[in-house]
Amino acid sequence: MMCLIQFNRVILVTILFLFPSLRVFAQENVGWNIYYNDYDPNCWLVSLPDPMKSKNYKDGLLKSVRRGSEDDGVITALYVVAKKGGGPNSLYLAFTGGSYGFSEKKEDQNSFQIKIDNFEKIPLFIENVLDTDTKKTRSWAFSYPKDDQIVIDAMKRGSAATVTSVSKRGTFSEDYFSLVGFSAALTDLVARCK
Repeated sequence: MMCLIQFNRVILVTILFLFPSLRVFAQENVGWNIYYNDYDPNCWLVSLPDPMKSKNYKDGLLKSVRRGSEDDGVITALYVVAKKGGGPNSLYLAFTGGSYGFSEKKEDQNSFQIKIDNFEKIPLFIENVLDTDTKKTRSWAFSYPKDDQIVIDAMKRGSAATVTSVSKRGTFSEDYFSLVGFSAALTDLVARCK
């Protein structure tokens, strides 16, 4: 299923994992997969969170949550998006919590961030957007345009990233992503996305 979702900043076309024929792997890029095809203006570098290291809390207590799956066509994932022909300066970060709707409360906005190696924190902004195909709201967090290069450079230097977010129901999530192989995967993405 291909979804075209209109955002204020970009049109992000997401190819879900249901189409293996559109999937291109660079196996040496551990944990990071590259997705592109001839018809879309973007290419994606995608990683799924480590379920053993990611955590969810409600009222300060560890909680088990279901935020979608490949079977649903809705996954939790961290993306680096590149515009075709844009080169290394066209990159930006996107994160989706799967079917998890993000909180729009003003007091929760400072919770949306990406931490690289637990010391470099970069804020993210959210957009809750109606998916015209499924008629469901899908939440996304993005790096601010002024921080795009900062977050990409930090990820190239780092070994792990944690994205923090808050759901509409008040569940606080920390999604852990390994950055092992990220630099090689990013180089591959830029080379393929011409």
